[in-house]
Amino acid sequence: MESWGTTTWSHAGPRRQQ
Repeated sequence: MESWGTTTWSHAGPRRQQ
């Protein structure tokens, strides 16, 4: 899920779901 996490959580950080 790190692939889409980069765009979804771009405000929080790349590859960072936290």
